[in-house]
Amino acid sequence: MLRAASLDTLSSLLEWVEFDVLLGEECKLLSLLCTQLAVEQLKTKSAECLLVILARKVSASIALRKLYQSKNFRDFFFLTIHC
Repeated sequence: MLRAASLDTLSSLLEWVEFDVLLGEECKLLSLLCTQLAVEQLKTKSAECLLVILARKVSASIALRKLYQSKNFRDFFFLTIHC
């Protein structure tokens, strides 16, 4: 599956991406990874990518705060809770 291979590649490259890039554009990348958690075949690989991001030396609380503030994450979280 192409998406799974893309997530594998992404997880190996995430350590090299500047943290500001990951949090840019309303945390689009983090929001996308969260939506992929709903896809059974991509759950593990998406979670691995999120763990790589959160394991970085930069404050994880800043990333989580920005992610929570993004519209895509709130929409995803709302759908997950109410479905």
